[in-house]
Amino acid sequence: MAPHSRRTCLAQGQLTDDGRLALYIVLATIPVVVFGFVLKKFGYTDLDRNVAIVAWNTILYGILMMIADMVGKRERTIADVTLGSALVIGVDQALALIPGTSRSGVTMTAARFLGFTRPYSARFSFLLGIPATAGAIVFTVGDAMAGGQKLTMDVLLCAALTFVAGILAIAFLMNLLRRISFLPFVLYRMVLGGFLLVMLYG
Repeated sequence: MAPHSRRTCLAQGQLTDDGRLALYIVLATIPVVVFGFVLKKFGYTDLDRNVAIVAWNTILYGILMMIADMVGKRERTIADVTLGSALVIGVDQALALIPGTSRSGVTMTAARFLGFTRPYSARFSFLLGIPATAGAIVFTVGDAMAGGQKLTMDVLLCAALTFVAGILAIAFLMNLLRRISFLPFVLYRMVLGGFLLVMLYG
């Protein structure tokens, strides 16, 4: 959108493309907040200790990632994000709270199923990961304070470094996925899931 068009939209009280995308990112973050609250409320925050759940989810979402990267049209870009597609991807992001489900992996898989190209699936996943990562750190710090730990400068510094490291890791992964397919990540999930199942049932 040209600068003049952006100013016209603002003058008319309408959102620019960037403003609309930002709003969709915020709305798409709501499902993970709600699901996280439900899991905590009913005491399901220790699911990561269940090796079977981790193993089967690792394999399941690896298969879904492979299918999503292989079938369907791949024409949609960030400009084609709608409220409906953002919420669908946001709901899928909430599933990443279940161990064995990669946040970036599940959001990109959902975006690919919705017809977005790989680069734009990666970009939307990256943008969606910023508030999700920040929220996870806020919850962690909140739990630490509830447990009697004081909010010291060391705690704040640790939280800030964790946030930056998380964003850099996501950015690296997203940049990589602009150039390659999901296949290496699918294979990694298959090997890891299979190894866990062998350890569990072997």
